[in-house]
Amino acid sequence: MCDFISWIEKDGQVYYLTYRDIYNTRRGKELRNHCMSEDDLSGHGAIRYYYDNFIGGAQKECTDFTTPANFPPEIVEDIKAGKFRGLGINKELLTAQALKLYEEAKAQALKLYEEAKAQAWKLYEEAKAQALKLYEEANAQACKLYEETEAQALKLYEEAKAQAWKLYKETEAQALKLYEEAKAPAWKLYKEAKAQAWKLYKETEAPALKLYEEAKAQAWKLYEEAKAQGFWDIFKIVKNRKKLWR
Repeated sequence: MCDFISWIEKDGQVYYLTYRDIYNTRRGKELRNHCMSEDDLSGHGAIRYYYDNFIGGAQKECTDFTTPANFPPEIVEDIKAGKFRGLGINKELLTAQALKLYEEAKAQALKLYEEAKAQAWKLYEEAKAQALKLYEEANAQACKLYEETEAQALKLYEEAKAQAWKLYKETEAQALKLYEEAKAPAWKLYKEAKAQAWKLYKETEAPALKLYEEAKAQAWKLYEEAKAQGFWDIFKIVKNRKKLWR
């Protein structure tokens, strides 16, 4: 109902969907599972599905809330009774003073959303920083072990080369071969340890980001609910409605 209300007129009946129809009935649950998104829940297709896929009838839709004369009497009464609460809002229903109250309530709800989002982001950054710290420590340890192994292999190579200067060609080649053989597995172990450390970091960072996104989505949902709640609470008071809607 945020921008429009849809209905179908057939055989003297008016078919449309209220919040209760969509969210508090078994058929409404089936409808929510059937529709691709919440934007489809109150359109003509959703109405037909809810009422057992009936065919025919005149499909109607209205975006002009300046007068109740634009809607069937049944829908007008349900708007006044707040039965579209939770399906959106339309500011044309409120007086200027009531609209001011609504904007204040919306601003407060938005402030709470921003605070909740900031807190969720802070927790994500802390978790990511901790994961990165563990990765850096593991990587440094692996690098240290590699360098120690390489240094030891290089020392042995230099000693072998010095002791066998007379047979330089043969002995140097042999010593160099031993050095490379000692260095190769050390480098392999270092790369494996580094890769494992990075994998652990990503495994920690990914769920932290997921938690942030879920917390942000929940905060936004609460904001939308608070915004709608504020609107309908204001609209419930008859003096806050434009005269034609009282």
